[in-house]
Amino acid sequence: MSPRRLAATPDNDALIRLLAKAIAPYLREDRLRRAEPTPEYYHQGDSPLGRRRHLDLVRGGVLAGRKVGRRVLVRRDDVHAHIEARNAGRLAIAPVVDDPLEDWGLVRTERQ
Repeated sequence: MSPRRLAATPDNDALIRLLAKAIAPYLREDRLRRAEPTPEYYHQGDSPLGRRRHLDLVRGGVLAGRKVGRRVLVRRDDVHAHIEARNAGRLAIAPVVDDPLEDWGLVRTERQ
């Protein structure tokens, strides 16, 4: 069963124009909302650190935040800098894992 198409008549063209005029303001508003730049701040609901960690770091003074209503805002740059510093610290402190069997003079073999 194929979809029915409306024949191009003056009445149908008028209906399409009317619908376009009615929908246009909503489409403009949606387009403008999507074009907005990303906000400068993270709050605990959208932080990449997670809600609990975000709040704990602000309480502990690790991140500078301010409370606006129920949200605790922290600058995006500060959050990203904290994440980068934490990841860099993890790479630098990576422990070297020695094979405990070497102390006994044993050699590890692969299982078959």
